[in-house]
Amino acid sequence: MSAVEKIKRDMGFDEWCEAWFALCKERGHDLKQDADFGGIDQFVTSGGICNGPGCTKCGWSACMHCDWKGDRIPQCTGA
Repeated sequence: MSAVEKIKRDMGFDEWCEAWFALCKERGHDLKQDADFGGIDQFVTSGGICNGPGCTKCGWSACMHCDWKGDRIPQCTGA
């Protein structure tokens, strides 16, 4: 089952983050890690209530909350 099939509106926050990040990985992204706190840096995109990760290979980043289902996560174009 694809990560996008796992993302549902009634998920808990941590479960939703895991599914959203898994979808990024399925599409080839290597998400930037947070050196201070460990894990994925969820604030590469940051402004107001918008925040989300970014790819170290292609530079893509987006707000997870604006695209809660992951519909707009593109295929990674980086090397």
